[in-house]
Amino acid sequence: MERVFPETKTKAAHLASLLTLSYEPMLAWKLDGPIEFWNTGAERLYGFAPNEAIGHISHTLLQTKFPLGFTELRSQLRNERNWSGDLRHTCNDGREVIVDSRMLLLDDDTVLEVNRDVTEAKSLAARQELLGRDLSAAAAKFAAVFNQSGIFAGIMDLHGYLREVNDLAVDCAATSETRFSTGHSGIPPGGAVRKR
Repeated sequence: MERVFPETKTKAAHLASLLTLSYEPMLAWKLDGPIEFWNTGAERLYGFAPNEAIGHISHTLLQTKFPLGFTELRSQLRNERNWSGDLRHTCNDGREVIVDSRMLLLDDDTVLEVNRDVTEAKSLAARQELLGRDLSAAAAKFAAVFNQSGIFAGIMDLHGYLREVNDLAVDCAATSETRFSTGHSGIPPGGAVRKR
């Protein structure tokens, strides 16, 4: 029979209290079984109280969408004792969240899972990527119109210096880069005018 010392019990109870109060969603589940632990962070994110979550299969409760098959994830947990990656979970109110998940397989086949909500960060990154593509397309469209213009065209900076010229202006000057030695006509002394 294994002997448990009172201070070990106290430390374990203290650790359990810390995990329960953690802001990050934490849950523990048996590798082939139900949820055994559900903290306040998990309740806050997913909207399920501990009594609604404990005893249920986490992947069923949260309608988990894995980046790989669950069999492969389970195999990785068995072989490497840990797994990390993004998961999609469905909350009690029907919202879908994306979490950065870290799983650790303990010796008794309990999986400790810690999740961090990255839904907003992923959404912002996707919007930023879309804006970047839109900006590139707008710049390409502007360059095409600017260079197909039938008139001499240039772009000046806020100080009144000519910084870029279109193809017609370059053709007229018979060079792709024109250097000016004076500040005449808004060109900075020794400045180069770029061809757009």
